[in-house]
Amino acid sequence: MAYSDFTDFRQIKQILKLNYTVENLFQSLDIQSISSSLWLLDMLADAQKLPVFLSEKARSEILIWPILREVWKQHEGQIMLFSGVSLDCDKERSLNGICDFLI
Repeated sequence: MAYSDFTDFRQIKQILKLNYTVENLFQSLDIQSISSSLWLLDMLADAQKLPVFLSEKARSEILIWPILREVWKQHEGQIMLFSGVSLDCDKERSLNGICDFLI
């Protein structure tokens, strides 16, 4: 079983015996709004013109990658992005396989 074999969060909680708690992790931080670049706004505007029946892979390339690139550009030197890398943490617990994106 790989990451992609998990079908929903309920299944993940049951198999991995996770506890789920909703908390505001950033309540003590003074988070400032940042503006999106014109490049990102243009990319997302173009993405809206494409067919909605695209594959999950195509949607991730068209929608998610530009957003992650924007985060990377605004934090250059502080984070790194990886796409399609193998992340085999614990095969016995089904924590193995190719991840779409890692930050």
